[in-house]
Amino acid sequence: MRVIRLIAIQPSLGGKEKTELETWLPKKGLAITLEQTNWYWKAFLLEGSDRDHAVANVFGPESHCVLGVRFPTTIVFVGSFDPLQDWQKICYQGLKKNRIQAYLIEYLNSFHAFYAFPELILLEKNSLCNEILCYE
Repeated sequence: MRVIRLIAIQPSLGGKEKTELETWLPKKGLAITLEQTNWYWKAFLLEGSDRDHAVANVFGPESHCVLGVRFPTTIVFVGSFDPLQDWQKICYQGLKKNRIQAYLIEYLNSFHAFYAFPELILLEKNSLCNEILCYE
């Protein structure tokens, strides 16, 4: 099987060093808390690894194992109230830098996992669905 498209809807990416938005947004009550994201990382990552592991920090210091992988054309969706948005944009920039066809779609009024709440942001969700359907 050959993967020809990757649709990354607010991917959970990160690094050992937290970005300013990762610490600032949760304090404003606009995002999931640092405690929640730290728990998710601990549950997700292999025991003994940290957020610089290549699976979390795709273009970070330990990413040598993924640099040779041929990525498909990728679309990255980012929400402006997502504390991980800086990492999502770093991933997008890394794809472009490595000559991988990539697109960045930003939703200015959206938090992490906004698509799970259609009653809150119906227009954003419809727009997301349209972007995915039109993505070639």
